Amino acid sequence: LTTVHIESAAKLPLRGNLQADTSYKRVRKRGTDVLVTGRPEQGYFIDIFLGSPAQKFSVVVDTGSSNFAIAGSSDVGIVKYFNSKLSTTFKGKPDKSIKVQYFNGTWQGYFATDIFKFCKTCASDSVDVALITSSSNFFVSPTLWQGILGLGYKNLIQPKPDEADTVLDTLSSKGAVTQIFSIELCGRENQDTTQLNGVLELDATAGTEDGYQYTDIVKQWYYQIELTDLAVDGKSAVDIKSAVKDCYEFNKPHAIIDSGTTNIMLPTVVYWSVLASIEPFSYNATNITPDDSKDTVTQEEIKSFILRNDTLCKEDLQSVIFSWFPEIVISIAYNKTHQFAVNVPPQQYIRQTMDSINKQGKMSDKTKCYMFGMTGRVKQVRY
Repeated sequence: LTTVHIESAAKLPLRGNLQADTSYKRVRKRGTDVLVTGRPEQGYFIDIFLGSPAQKFSVVVDTGSSNFAIAGSSDVGIVKYFNSKLSTTFKGKPDKSIKVQYFNGTWQGYFATDIFKFCKTCASDSVDVALITSSSNFFVSPTLWQGILGLGYKNLIQPKPDEADTVLDTLSSKGAVTQIFSIELCGRENQDTTQLNGVLELDATAGTEDGYQYTDIVKQWYYQIELTDLAVDGKSAVDIKSAVKDCYEFNKPHAIIDSGTTNIMLPTVVYWSVLASIEPFSYNATNITPDDSKDTVTQEEIKSFILRNDTLCKEDLQSVIFSWFPEIVISIAYNKTHQFAVNVPPQQYIRQTMDSINKQGKMSDKTKCYMFGMTGRVKQVRY
């Protein structure tokens, strides 16, 4: 479990295992918990309420963007959309159009305002919202959500920061919530279900008595942080004889905390160094016996799997696949002289795919399919 805890004072606490910043050394006060659920390849999402009377929708929680948008008309894959005609507090701005491009997918629509709240008993107020009128590769068909709630800084508002305010900025300016929140993305409860679970906590107070660690935000657009090391099975990726000669390579570009992203994305040089360290462990897969899996795994299949050229689908795969790969430890700057570590077990970077899910949302009895959830990139893109 990794807990991402974010506040406007440009501090980003993560659950770690080293000493905490003494300026925050006090017991945290829990706030309002909002249930987070999810599915593989669908992301994590929460229920929100929009309009008067309130209409209930599920939206992706995304710390990598800042717009709040909801389906405003029928679209491929969605089962419902916001009916503005049923809301007495809706104020549309059809002449104020918007188009947003993400790393994958795009949508367009127009701005409006309406009453928003995180839960039935939560405080509410009028916020800026974009009604999606058309999209391309945005809604996952069939989708379990109807919009997106950007929790990033105002600087990421599309098309320009002065076009709208974020939901958190609006609600906090009117005293409805504070700008301190945390997201706990906890994965599956057990191996027999594909449902992912977590909690979005609002109105908490900062503190470290329960294990939170803090790191500075490098730049307030994404939640951009500084990495100091990345180790595979206890061995650092930094090696004077390799392409990763110092921790500067981990921050070209800087890492961001993005709850709307599936894979761990690394600078290209670091990515290939990490793969070289993981590769020897992956050959454990070729040594499994027929009792471990009904299908054998070849070295070519494993190589293709690691490079994400192909999914790996075998019978009874879930019982053995995580034992083939090592734990990764990501070190994050605590200050200029100290760091703390976040452990990433194979269960976090070997991800299940929709290929092995039946209509009931349970694991397929015959086949289990996984992908290697780590990729390299040359440069940072805005979305």
